[in-house]
Amino acid sequence: MRFSLVLIVLVSCGAPKHAAAPQPDAVRLAEVTTPSEGEPNDVVVLATWVRPAPAVGERWSLVDREGFLGEVVVRGALEARCDHCPQHRATAAPDGAWGRPIADAIAVGPAFGPLTKARITFRDDNWIDAWKKGSKDTFVRELDIDLDGDGIADIARWASGPQVTYELRARVGMTWTVRKRWVTPHLLDVEDVSPAATRGP
Repeated sequence: MRFSLVLIVLVSCGAPKHAAAPQPDAVRLAEVTTPSEGEPNDVVVLATWVRPAPAVGERWSLVDREGFLGEVVVRGALEARCDHCPQHRATAAPDGAWGRPIADAIAVGPAFGPLTKARITFRDDNWIDAWKKGSKDTFVRELDIDLDGDGIADIARWASGPQVTYELRARVGMTWTVRKRWVTPHLLDVEDVSPAATRGP
C-alpha cells in the first residue's frame, strides 16, 4: 500500500504541467504588442479595456489561429500612451520561447497553467464593413476563441460603431451572455464611415 502511494506521488510530480480550460465567464482577452521605445525589450505588452486589469503574477496564454504560442507572466502596469488607448496596459515576461511569431496573437487569462488547446477560430479585422450593412445598433462578430480544443468558440468579442463599442461574450452551455461592454473614445473617421453609410443622428 505504501509503495502504491509513493508511486502515485512520483507519477503526479513528473506529469507535464497543463491547465484545464477555465470557464468562459472567468477569463478576459488582451491585445498583444511589442514594447514601445523606452519600455523593457524583454517583455510583451498586454492591452485591454476589460476590468480588472492584468495583475502582477497572473499567467496568460498567447494564442493565434494555429493554436497555443506560449505563456506569459504579468510583471507590472504601464501607463496608456494616448487618450483612446486601452485603459489597462501591462508588461508580461515570456515563460519560455515562442513557437512562432506573435504578431497575430491574443492573450487569454488569467489561468492556472498554459491553455495549450486554445486557438482563435474566427477573426475579422474589417468588421466595420459588416457593421455598415446593418442598423446603427448592430453588433457584429469580430473575434472567436475556442478554449478547450473542441472546435466550438467559448469566448467572443463583438463590435459596433460609429463610436466603437465592444462586447466580451462568454458561452456557458449553449447560451451566450455579455460579460463586459465598453465604449472607446475613438470615433470612426470619414475613411471608415462614408456619409452614405452613416445611419441616424
